[in-house]
Amino acid sequence: MHRLLTVFALGLLSGCALYHGPVNPKFPVTEEMAQADQRRMQADPKPLARPVVVIGSYRGPDPIVEAMTIELARMTTGERDDFLRIPTWFDGDIDKIAEKTVELVDNRWPVDAQGFENKTREVDVVGLSMGGLAARYAADQLEGRRLKINRLITIATPHRGAIAAEGSPLIEDTAIVDMYRRSLFLTKLDEAYKGDYEIIPYARLDDRIVGTINTAPPGRWPIWTNSARFTSHLTINEDRRILTDVARRLRGEEPRGEEGEPLPSSELGE
Repeated sequence: MHRLLTVFALGLLSGCALYHGPVNPKFPVTEEMAQADQRRMQADPKPLARPVVVIGSYRGPDPIVEAMTIELARMTTGERDDFLRIPTWFDGDIDKIAEKTVELVDNRWPVDAQGFENKTREVDVVGLSMGGLAARYAADQLEGRRLKINRLITIATPHRGAIAAEGSPLIEDTAIVDMYRRSLFLTKLDEAYKGDYEIIPYARLDDRIVGTINTAPPGRWPIWTNSARFTSHLTINEDRRILTDVARRLRGEEPRGEEGEPLPSSELGE
């Protein structure tokens, strides 16, 4: 949920902010370690097992999501054309974003519908915030043609809803209502998910937009790390520690982040 002016204003502060909070023993990556890993991967391109689709956040400005997409491309194949970014800047409806995702994937990587069970070519997906929900809807609930996902890597996605959605004045957007905690939309997503693809959730502590506890599907913990003060959710798309770990997964390398570490007690009341 990245609003343009807010992101730009807070982004100016994030450059001088230091990460604070406890270190996750299952994801103890420092900025220095991430920078070294970034340089290594950029110098040694690797082919992808399958194309990658990047779905933006709630009305996420295209330049911000594009910058993240380019960075992931640089750390994997080095080719931006191996990635497809789904724009969400002017969309306030998760259903429509899901439909657009299927259409754009089919256009970029067409397949013969016969033998594909009315699904697209198999892809990996990186979903930024709301983008993760759009991917799940495209894979599990769309009527007709659906998105065939192998792995869904989510970054600060409100799998259990977003605390800020319930206080938002933007009720004209159906996406806002769908992101209420315990909404009918989220309930149906959870009921529809049968484990046909892997969901890998990343998060940062002190997320006051989604709530860190809400960034993993029910019954699971996200792969979490500490954050910059005041800008946890709004600048997670720039977090080199998370992006390098995502790139390692896309390259077929062993990730450094592992799921399973409980959140600090201060994060459980979201």
